[in-house]
Order: sequence, then structure tokens, then C-alpha cells
Amino acid sequence: MKTIIMAGGRGTRIRPVAGHIPKPMIEIGGKPVLEHEIECLREQGFRDILLTVSHLSSVIMDYFGDRSKISPPTGRPFGVEIEYYIEETPLGNAGALFKLWKSGKLGGLEENGSDFLLLNGDAVFHIDFNRFVAFHQSHGGLATLFTHPNSHSYDSGLIISDSGGRVVRWLTKEDARPLYYKNRVNAGLHVMNTRIFDTAGINADAVGRKGPDGKLIKVDLDRQLLKPLAGRNLIFVYDSPEYVKDMGTPRPERRLGAELCWWAERRGKVTAAGTIMDRMLKPVICWMQWSLFLGSALGTVENNLNRLRKMFQVISLQFLISSKWG
Repeated sequence: MKTIIMAGGRGTRIRPVAGHIPKPMIEIGGKPVLEHEIECLREQGFRDILLTVSHLSSVIMDYFGDRSKISPPTGRPFGVEIEYYIEETPLGNAGALFKLWKSGKLGGLEENGSDFLLLNGDAVFHIDFNRFVAFHQSHGGLATLFTHPNSHSYDSGLIISDSGGRVVRWLTKEDARPLYYKNRVNAGLHVMNTRIFDTAGINADAVGRKGPDGKLIKVDLDRQLLKPLAGRNLIFVYDSPEYVKDMGTPRPERRLGAELCWWAERRGKVTAAGTIMDRMLKPVICWMQWSLFLGSALGTVENNLNRLRKMFQVISLQFLISSKWG
């Protein structure tokens, strides 16, 4: 299965700490975030990777090259096939997908289409992708979202599903919200089928050209491709407590979470099932997951739990430091 990693964002929110490199090249534990992603995919058998690049694309391409390139931190080949799609003009975060689909790069010429993974390039994660894909294929939708609670649901898009996991409503942060809601957001990891492009009503040839208003035609993944599928039995949620943290902002607690993930990887091997085999770390991971799911259970009251989550993270980090160097 092909994996598309969107690595072309400009990273305006995190520019104060990483303005000289693309956001996916920010280092965590001595490696770029993007390298952590590729390693996780490779270990689970996903070796056909296409990177969509734009801002400072040469930095990414020089670092990763193709299959024969050597990883500077490990001294070993990356061990995956890497292709690139370079956005010469801004296409929006989903415009490149339409160009790739139109060119046949995503496959999908068969009647039932072709499934592919679509990942944000600025996330640190340790999840079981094979289980994620199996869930998607068993439900037969056009897209499946990896969903979880986060610490700022009040300014994030909310995903509302029925008891069968079908997305019934997709609320952007500008939309009115019910008084009570489940803290569930899209983590930026997706399994999709190429038939999704036929439903969008978007002219792939026009993307990147000037429209009647003189502006470039771009495509927004959430608003134009995924949200319109809500309520049509075509898109599903995959709720999981597995570790996913984005690098969208330089907030300290997010850097803390990313460092914790790195320490967990060093102390104990993260398997394809997403479990930590080091007994010393299991309580820490449990604390983190409980702090997340407290927010999920309490809905909007989750906003008042931010301090509690930070306390759990600090305790977890102190526990790790004491077990590593104490």
C-alpha cells in the first residue's frame, strides 16, 4: 500500500523556533520528526512512500534522497522507496492529492479503487498501522480518520459519530457546538480510497490555476474533501489511545510529549501493536492515556483538565528521568 506524507507545510506557527527548516525536519531525539514517521512505517511493512513537498523542499530531498540514502543519525539506509511530488505553486493541503490521482500515481484504476495511507508530516506517533488499515477495509468507507481526544478541543475541528463509527457531523472550530460533546478530533492520519476523488466534484486539472476571481484554485483536505462525506455513511472514525502528537506549535507540553515518546522508544521497543515492553514504562503510558481519556469522557469540561494533564506529564517525565539516571 502506498503512503502519502504531506510534508509541504510552511510551519508558520512554529517558525519562531524552526524558521530555517521545514516543520517535518524538526529534530526529536536526534532525528527529524519525518524520519521517526518513516521508521514506524517501515517496521510495519509500509515501504512505498511518496512525500509531497514545497517549502524548503531541497532540505527534505537532500536528507532522504531515495532508497539508497543513508540516515545520518543511524548510519543505515532508510530502507524504503521514496518518491517526491514538488508543489511549484501552492495547491492547498490536498491539491497535490488530486494531481497525483489524475496522473495515476495513486493507482485506483480498478472498479473498487485503491486504498492508501495519508499522513501529516509533522506528527510523532507509535501506532499499529496494519490494524488501522484492517479497520478501514472491514468497514468499506471512502475514508477512515484516526481520532483521539486532545488538550485543545475548543479550537479544533470536532468529529461526531454514531454507535457504528460512521461520521455524522464534522464541526469546524467556527461552527456552533452542542452544549455537551465528546472530545474527538482528527489526528491527521487517514486511510483513504481513491474513489473519494470522484465524489468531491473538484476539477483536478484546474487545481493550481487561477480561477475567475484571479486567485489560485486550492483544495482544503478537511473542508472540501472529508467534511462533505459526513452523514453519508462514507467516512468512519478509528478511536485509539495510541500515541500521536503533532508539532504544530512550539508549546512546551507538546515538546514534552514528543520527548517522552522518544524516551519510551529508547527504554523499550514499541511493537506494531503500539505496546511498550518495558515494565518500568507501562504505568507512565497508562497515566498519559488516562489523562487523555478523562477529557474524552467529560467533553467540554475537558478544558478545565489542562492543568491536570500537565501535572501527569511532569510526573511521567520525572519518573522516566529517575528510572534512567536515578
